[in-house]
Amino acid sequence: MNMTKENDFITLNEVANQLGEKKMDKRTVKLWLKENKVRIEKIGGQLKVSLMCFRLAKERLLVDSLKHQYDENWTTIYDLVAEDEKLKKVMLQINDNDIVATTAYTSEYFNL
Repeated sequence: MNMTKENDFITLNEVANQLGEKKMDKRTVKLWLKENKVRIEKIGGQLKVSLMCFRLAKERLLVDSLKHQYDENWTTIYDLVAEDEKLKKVMLQINDNDIVATTAYTSEYFNL
């Protein structure tokens, strides 16, 4: 059984899969990571990213969308829809510290 831990690193192909786009080319994955401030590391000859940093960046997309759509009520909605309690706790803590995400979700990355 292969269990992935939060402090693990994942490949760019795994990033594309987790974004829901298995056929996303590596340039697009790298652009998404750069725009979402996820650092790419070269480990064992492969380009990889921290799973934890990737998950935080991906969750930030949801938080930014909720803030935009629901304004002051976003935390109530987020509390109901967040699937990972640890991630939710981190995102709410980040918000309390007034760290605001700078990247907006755009559908062009996902061909929508």
